[in-house]
Amino acid sequence: MSFKDENWFTATWLFAENYLYRRIISIITNTKHWQNYDPYFSSKKKKKETFKLSF
Repeated sequence: MSFKDENWFTATWLFAENYLYRRIISIITNTKHWQNYDPYFSSKKKKKETFKLSF
């Protein structure tokens, strides 16, 4: 599969979306201050607490 003639506007949605997120993650993990940042931390924390309460 060749992506030579593709650009942001002609690529399929799934390819473009995945590419965007991979670039963002790549940039964040290569920085000193954002390396351990988790944008979903609060959501994970709430799910964990809810799970504990269900027992």
